[in-house]
Amino acid sequence: MKEKLLLIACTMAAAICVMVLHEFAKAFAFFCTQKDKRKFLSIFKFHRYIDPVGMIFSIATLSAFSRPYGYSIGRKKTNVVVGFAGFGSLVFMILGGVLFFRSYFAGFIYDGIYSPLETRILYYFTYYFVILAISMLIINFFPVSTFDVSILIAAYYPEKYFGLIYADMLTKGVLLVSILLGLVGNASVFIANYFMNVG
Repeated sequence: MKEKLLLIACTMAAAICVMVLHEFAKAFAFFCTQKDKRKFLSIFKFHRYIDPVGMIFSIATLSAFSRPYGYSIGRKKTNVVVGFAGFGSLVFMILGGVLFFRSYFAGFIYDGIYSPLETRILYYFTYYFVILAISMLIINFFPVSTFDVSILIAAYYPEKYFGLIYADMLTKGVLLVSILLGLVGNASVFIANYFMNVG
């Protein structure tokens, strides 16, 4: 029971980090393209990026999504920078997590509750950090209007972006079914295990 609680706590911590880092990178990129920086300090209110529903799905299905900063989709330059910042932050998190895991835990034999507590915490956190970052990367390829791929579509094909808005509820429905069926979570675990050499 204690080990399950530890696992949940580490997954929650990993989910919070992935959400905050992803949305902070996008918000920072957004203000880098703006002349008016009066609200710049608002991007440091990290709690705004944590989605309660995303937290529940992160724990229950290993599928993470965050609450985006309230910026408007307008100029092409802004959309390009924000969209690539979102994808880039997730790729950076995945690569960083995998490299850390493979170097720090090289030759490590996981022995459950018999491993030192601090080692288990770091192991769980890094492992689920990578899984959740991968799941968020997969989810952001769904053309929901506020997701990274849609922001890039708005930049390069603005006329098609309005079609995405009309189909938003349908897209969200397909995404929800994919999450509930375990497709996103299972794919994320498979990819993470492959690159971290776990299993």
